[in-house]
This record gives sequence, structure tokens and C-alpha cells, in this order.
Amino acid sequence: MVPGATPERQHAWHDHVRTDDHDNAKLPRHQVLLYASLGGDEPPTDSQRDAVEAALSTLDDAYEWSNDGLLHSIAYSPAYFRRFDASLPDDLDLPDPEPLSPFEDPTFDTQDALVHLASDRGDVVLKAEHALTTYPIERPSHEHVAVLSFVGESTDGEGRYEGVTKGKILDFGAHEELPFVAESDAETRKGLYRRLDSRVLSPLLEREYVAVSTVGREKYVSLTGQGENVLRAFDYLL
Repeated sequence: MVPGATPERQHAWHDHVRTDDHDNAKLPRHQVLLYASLGGDEPPTDSQRDAVEAALSTLDDAYEWSNDGLLHSIAYSPAYFRRFDASLPDDLDLPDPEPLSPFEDPTFDTQDALVHLASDRGDVVLKAEHALTTYPIERPSHEHVAVLSFVGESTDGEGRYEGVTKGKILDFGAHEELPFVAESDAETRKGLYRRLDSRVLSPLLEREYVAVSTVGREKYVSLTGQGENVLRAFDYLL
């Protein structure tokens, strides 16, 4: 399968892994198991759900669904379902873990979910692990997403300087009546530049969503890989 194409069922691995002479599926050579926890006791928010979906979709876009690319699945624990007021169906049993032997006294894991990454390539599972563990979950403001979208759409990467000038971002903010302009009492363009820096660019730089390069007297703003991930996860806010 090409990158971006996935089967309808996340556990449908048999047709996408190596098999032995008897057509028995062989598990990929490299495995990574990642715990995931939401924090607090409430159900996941829409933004958290969207971020998880976007993070896994990013992996699907990067690697083909096979043992030569990347396979993944996610399983949810009893602790996750206790976040919801509604009970599980009567025909579904999801017991809490118990010791295997009477003499054991283990400390049980209470994370919400377990993500399984698998590939015949060790570098792939390591890169996927890094991508997931650094993926943004906190929802950015509408203003920040709007600027990220404008920078992404306005950067073609074909010119001498890749990125968008701060002046163009300021003009965009004025046209769209973004808060850093609309709520400002600055009387000069210089004052609006300061608002752009403090309200928009500084937070985006701190989170490593954008990069700024200086060429002569101009400053060019471009998206980082992290910024592209954020935009992909939260463009529904626009």
C-alpha cells in the first residue's frame, strides 16, 4: 500500500506483513509500545481527539501500511472508559487487571491507552516514536492557527527566500481583523509590529511552530515541521 492508504480495520495486518511457507503471518522485527494518558478524570475533548487522529494520520502519510513501512494500532484500558458516565454494553466485559499468581503483588498500569508501533525497520519505529511523543496536544488559539495557515499557504519555497515577511502577516491580520490588530490601540505601524511579535510570533517561536530568518532588513517567517503538524491537527478551528 502507498503512504496514506490504510485498511478499514486497524488490526488487519495479515495481508501487510511477511508470511512463512505455511502462510502464517510473521510479526515485524521491531516493536515499540507507548503509553498514553490524558490527565485528569474527564472524557477527552474534541481537540484532544482531533490531535490524536491527526498524529496517527501523519504517520500514515509518511509510511506505507506494511512491515517495510509502519503498522500501528491503539488499545484502550478500563481506566479510559471510566472517564465516561455511560456504562459499557452488557455483552462487553472489560475487567481490571489481576495478578497472575496469588503470591504476586504487582503495581498495575493505569494509563488510558497503549499505542503499538511495528516495522521491519528499526529506524522507522524510532522516528515514529519521536514524532508521537513530541506531537502537540494543547489547542492553539484561532489567531495562531490563522497565521500558521496564512504562512503555509503563502510560502511556495521556490523563491530566493522561503517564507512570508512580517509585513505581509501584519496586512493579513488587519484584513482578517485578528485580535492582535483589531484589539490594539497602537497608532503606528511600528506599534502593530510590536503587537505581532508579542501576541503571535513570540508564542509560535517558543513552541517551535515557526522559524524566522533575517535577510537584509526583512524578516521571513516559515512553518517548521512541528508547525505543519499543528496546522494539520487544528485547521478545523478556521
